[in-house]
Amino acid sequence: MEHVIKVRCIMVLLLMFLPQSCILFRLDYERIKSKPKAISSTSNLKSNSANNQIAPKQEPSQAMAETSYESKQSRTDPNPWNSVLNRAELIAVGYDVVRTLISKDDVNWFRFDIPSSGCIGIEFIGSDGKDQNSLASSDEFAWRFGLYDENGQSLDDSNGFVCKETEFFTTGCYGVSLGTYYVKVENAEKRMHISRPYTFNITYNAADDWEKEPNNSSDKATRIEFDQRVRGALTTDSDLDCYAFSIFESSAIRIAFDHDEPLKHSPYWGYGVYDLTDNRIAFGNVGGDEKIHTSEMIDLEAGTYFIKVNKGSSHSSAGYVLSVSEHKRKNDFRLDFKKYEKNAGL
Repeated sequence: MEHVIKVRCIMVLLLMFLPQSCILFRLDYERIKSKPKAISSTSNLKSNSANNQIAPKQEPSQAMAETSYESKQSRTDPNPWNSVLNRAELIAVGYDVVRTLISKDDVNWFRFDIPSSGCIGIEFIGSDGKDQNSLASSDEFAWRFGLYDENGQSLDDSNGFVCKETEFFTTGCYGVSLGTYYVKVENAEKRMHISRPYTFNITYNAADDWEKEPNNSSDKATRIEFDQRVRGALTTDSDLDCYAFSIFESSAIRIAFDHDEPLKHSPYWGYGVYDLTDNRIAFGNVGGDEKIHTSEMIDLEAGTYFIKVNKGSSHSSAGYVLSVSEHKRKNDFRLDFKKYEKNAGL
């Protein structure tokens, strides 16, 4: 009898807990079934790769990294990314550019576009150019900089300008045509690395009456017409501005010259008239106190001639205005006699 009672008690307990166990087992089964299957073999991986292409990991672009200022600053390569003209950094006209040379031999090239004819210049600021008292021994540190055309030729045929660490330097104005131009910045002495930053910006004024640099030789002379007023400037003491004009019959010319700023008496400009063989026919000097200078009459035969403007006994980067006028002398005995001498072989 006791065994019968025990069996019945066990059966009652089983009936009480069995439904809950079945529910828990069902929940566990559904949860396991919902998990994704793991790939357990290389054969499965290959079969699935055709339907599920996985893009390769993208590495940072080296070109993008090298176009950032921060990446250049962290580089120790002696040939940084803008150290040559054909990899010059593009900059905007009229905005400050702040950079640092990463070594004593580093060179920075920059390029910018000019939309129309006019004049351009550079304002260059040393690390503390606006605070003359901030550095004690900064005069031994200096940058060299200059302007170049798209062929890498200096616009003034010079080695550029030197700006010390405590200086604020402004160049003269360069007359240019529309196009692409370049700035080159380097260590002036290359004895010691300048770790401080430098600042510069490009100035630009649109105008059609400026000379077209580089015009430092007869073969690159700026073409002018009679009575045309052309503006120019000798940006360095070695700068030379050349202008070409043509006469179609024997005539006399007169050169007019004036300048923008009042200067001292010293001659700041010299000029000469040359023929195609570079023979000088006439010359003159313009003093700083001459607001308007006019040459004497210069007799010329038909042909092409050049006017070359260079510095006088002193140099000024102030702008000047040059013009040439023609004065025909149809019955002038001097011109007729010159023609006779030439034809007679005298």
